[in-house]
Amino acid sequence: MSSPIIPDFTPYIDITTEDAVKLLIKAIEKQVASLDKLIEIQNYGILHVLDDTRYKESAVKDILNINESVDSMIRHIMELQTVLQLMLEKARELVLMVKRTFPKEPVVSQETNDECSSIYGRFEGLIKNISNIFHNRNASLSVFIPLCDVTRRSMQYTVKNEDALFRFISYAHYIKVEEPCYSDRMTFSGTGNVDYKSKNNTLSDMPVDFTLTVWNRTEKITEFRIEITSANIRELNHDSGFVNCTANYQ
Repeated sequence: MSSPIIPDFTPYIDITTEDAVKLLIKAIEKQVASLDKLIEIQNYGILHVLDDTRYKESAVKDILNINESVDSMIRHIMELQTVLQLMLEKARELVLMVKRTFPKEPVVSQETNDECSSIYGRFEGLIKNISNIFHNRNASLSVFIPLCDVTRRSMQYTVKNEDALFRFISYAHYIKVEEPCYSDRMTFSGTGNVDYKSKNNTLSDMPVDFTLTVWNRTEKITEFRIEITSANIRELNHDSGFVNCTANYQ
């Protein structure tokens, strides 16, 4: 028997953290449904043996055998149900984390509870920089940057086309707020990591520097620009130009 031939290709998978958590919960639901079906099958098995052995001399032996088999199966199912319950609890924690980290409504707000000004949300728009290989492609920026709590800061920037995928991530103290902060403009800088995938090259967790500027109009962020630079790898140098995101707040 010959070995299977596995094609050599680089998959492009670009989903948000929230979508990934939803898929995880859906997978757990399907596994739970499968276990319920297995329990139902065990019940049918017992009824079939009881009916089949009604007129047999070996009825007691057959009944004991099916009882032992079902008992073993139920024990395994209970163990799997415990594992799935733990997985579901972890998934619920992830849901809360995602809602806290990347709210859907992009705003610059004043958090009255801790008197901490923040920028948070997910912003999307087309790259208009004609020198960028992703020109006229949709760019997505997810940020949560409280000015007074460095440990909670996080951001992710993603853009792709038919040939390449570019994803940048930074968090915590790697994100710095540039002074001064203007009423209609804020600038952040620091370091992070880039994943870059193309037909000819794959780079993971590559260190880069970045500068992010956002503009808000009437309490809504309507433009951003992110500049990413690498000291050694030219392909990782990226300037989004001014991305207008007034049309999309989803």
